[in-house]
Amino acid sequence: MLKSFQSRLVWPPVTTFQAFGQTYALPFRGTVSNCERLPLPLLRYLAGFLDGDGCVSAVGQSCSLSASQSASGAEVLYLLATTLGGTVYVHARGHGLGQPSLQWIIRGHAAQKAACQLAPESVVKHQQLILAASWPSEDRLRLDAKQRLASLNSLSQYDTSHVSCSWAYIAGFFDAEGCIRACHDRVSVRMSLVQKNKDVLGWIDRFWRADLGLSSSWVVHKKSSVTEITVNRHSNTHLLMRRLLDNGLLLKQQQAFLGLSLRDVYYPDFRETMSSLSGNQARYQRLAEDGCIRATAIIAIRKRIRRCEALGRHEEVARLQQQLREMQQQHRVVAIFVTSPEEADEAAANKEGPLQGPVGLSDSLTGQGRVGA
Repeated sequence: MLKSFQSRLVWPPVTTFQAFGQTYALPFRGTVSNCERLPLPLLRYLAGFLDGDGCVSAVGQSCSLSASQSASGAEVLYLLATTLGGTVYVHARGHGLGQPSLQWIIRGHAAQKAACQLAPESVVKHQQLILAASWPSEDRLRLDAKQRLASLNSLSQYDTSHVSCSWAYIAGFFDAEGCIRACHDRVSVRMSLVQKNKDVLGWIDRFWRADLGLSSSWVVHKKSSVTEITVNRHSNTHLLMRRLLDNGLLLKQQQAFLGLSLRDVYYPDFRETMSSLSGNQARYQRLAEDGCIRATAIIAIRKRIRRCEALGRHEEVARLQQQLREMQQQHRVVAIFVTSPEEADEAAANKEGPLQGPVGLSDSLTGQGRVGA
């Protein structure tokens, strides 16, 4: 009941946004310089971000490029508007825990020019951008182009042979689709990328394995039909965060800097701060420190039960199952109800039922403010 009431609460109207230490009025129209060639690292970052979070669509008689972000992460929209042109608008009012969102959009000939610049560095939206760059002016040809664009937007496989992977591209893609989070059951940071298509993830994975020797794990989430690639080991995540920061990581910059301080701070405080930087979506679904301890103990008991069952130790299995039921009952009374897919390890602690209870890119691209590789 309280959650339902909260979801109906509307945030105040958004009239301004902040980016790179400045406040700008909405709508914000970007002023583009007359520079014919944009810096390649910047183009690669923007191509990576739009591959993850962008949209190429047909609007009326023209095409458009767009991307949306929460109002608190508007720097990348400002960067798109001042680099490629277009306008930043209010996209949606905030409701409950959902923050207000903004949208960058560019249309017409300006969108064609932007698409022409981005297409060579794009993977997921490469074909859509090529089509947008040569958007026809004749009515008959436009109808065919709209149909082709709709078909391209439904593709599930992408060709990566036309472009080499780069860290600037990965930084943009990670800002759009990546996640940095603190583990609940050990002092560790987990970094992951999620996509419906495996081609672009495999392309990225091969690149960072070759360049840094990173090891990763793959999980296919059948319910949502997405693939998640995860980097867990401390030495690997440390290297990856440094390299992303070096190459323009923007929206996840605070999480990455915090992640580098993992061994220097009290871990429960670290985990709480990391969670606060991840937005409000799972604010009331994350386990507190004592909940993490209980969840880890429950998972350990489950593993012991499976081992004993495999060895035929039936009496010990019965004793452990009784212990498990008691631990679960205690957990139901005082733990947080966890439902987010990102916290699947925590949810695994209580599979038998729900828990009831309380609940600077610009500096990086110009070589300034670098974090050592």
